[in-house]
Amino acid sequence: MKNVKHHAFSGTLMFGAEAGVTLGYTDYSDNRPDVVGRGVVEYFFPTSSIGGFGIKGFLSSGYVGRKDEYKTPKVFRSDLLNLHLHRYQLV
Repeated sequence: MKNVKHHAFSGTLMFGAEAGVTLGYTDYSDNRPDVVGRGVVEYFFPTSSIGGFGIKGFLSSGYVGRKDEYKTPKVFRSDLLNLHLHRYQLV
């Protein structure tokens, strides 16, 4: 029986988390930095070739806002929610 070498990521599952800052670009005059967080799940299918195939999913949630003394409402804050799935190939 041959000794089969697998790709380094073959058959692996990865979890991750990230945090960041949002800045809204609107007709409101003043910045109001806010927060966003993202969770990541990534899976690489088993392979013994030099390349690989995987899928990745993101779920982001957070807020974006601005303020302006001359507008109504003077301050606003909107929710952000994003789900993103994609596939990719390692070569």
